[in-house]
Amino acid sequence: MTGRTLFELAWRLDLKIARATGRYIRPGEPHLQRLSPARWKSIIRDAGLSVRDHEMHIGVFANNTAALIQVPLTLAGRLLRKVGVNFDGVAATERITQRTAPLMDALDRRTRFLKDLYVWNLLVISR
Repeated sequence: MTGRTLFELAWRLDLKIARATGRYIRPGEPHLQRLSPARWKSIIRDAGLSVRDHEMHIGVFANNTAALIQVPLTLAGRLLRKVGVNFDGVAATERITQRTAPLMDALDRRTRFLKDLYVWNLLVISR
């Protein structure tokens, strides 16, 4: 990830809130790699390796749509549990994203020119 997706912005905010309130967050969760694909490619080449292939793994539409669904539902679940209401925001997210994911994936596949725009990328490297 590059540090600018909606998930990462939300995670960064959550991390700041956790630090300010003393709430525990497991080490390494969430992980943030704020480097663009071009920067990753540069690091790989500087290490004497070659980029054989670059494929968008999770595109900007799929990632940000999932964030727009998951972040508020997960937060709502946390808040509702604190007041005694049993609401599983993660399960609700799963049900909704299963329905929206195929459309978002289709959009991502038709907009390959956005592959360098803040998405998860798969880089295949070799010596």
